[in-house]
Amino acid sequence: MLKPPKWLWFLDLTVGIVFVSGITSFIIWRRSEDFRKDTFSRVPRIADYFYRAEDIIGGQLRGTRLKRKDYHKWFPEEDNNQ
Repeated sequence: MLKPPKWLWFLDLTVGIVFVSGITSFIIWRRSEDFRKDTFSRVPRIADYFYRAEDIIGGQLRGTRLKRKDYHKWFPEEDNNQ
């Protein structure tokens, strides 16, 4: 039976380090995604402004219209101006 070469432990160690660092970086990335969602969940998204503009321009996408009573929840800065 042939003996494995002496340098094979280095290859095993390299593969192990790459594998563990890949799993660790994936976990850190997922946790940062959760942090971003929790932190910025109250920031209005750009789509909200498009829906509001569509409602003001008036009617191509009737299903996406915001009701007037929802404006103060989504756009509190508008209440300060009035």
